[in-house]
Amino acid sequence: MDRSGIKSPAIGCKHSLIKSRTFMAVVIMLLLFLFSGFAAASGDGGQESKGWVATDTYKVMNFSVLAIGLFLLLRKPVSQALNSRIKGIKEQLSELEEKKEAAEKKLAEYNERFLKLDKEAEQIVSEYIKQERGRR
Repeated sequence: MDRSGIKSPAIGCKHSLIKSRTFMAVVIMLLLFLFSGFAAASGDGGQESKGWVATDTYKVMNFSVLAIGLFLLLRKPVSQALNSRIKGIKEQLSELEEKKEAAEKKLAEYNERFLKLDKEAEQIVSEYIKQERGRR
């Protein structure tokens, strides 16, 4: 557990999770690369299909490099942004818990005052009834 009371995964599990995600990303990109030829061949647009040409390979390679580059560049800032958001939510929850406790204390205080007022009202009514009986 960390300081916030939330269980954190073991370090070894975290690294294996990253490795499995990386492996899955590579597999998905490879499958996209292999099956993109079917997509190109399926739409002839009124012309004969030329099949897979060298420019298609370069387009897929270009996209792969762009996707990997964006992943490597944005991984840390996105992670930091999400971690700061998590920290902000935790702080907000603790503030709300404090406000809730203060409101519960005030509620208990007002309930106590209300009971005192109720007893005081009963006492006033009983004194009034005694005074009325004394006048008769």
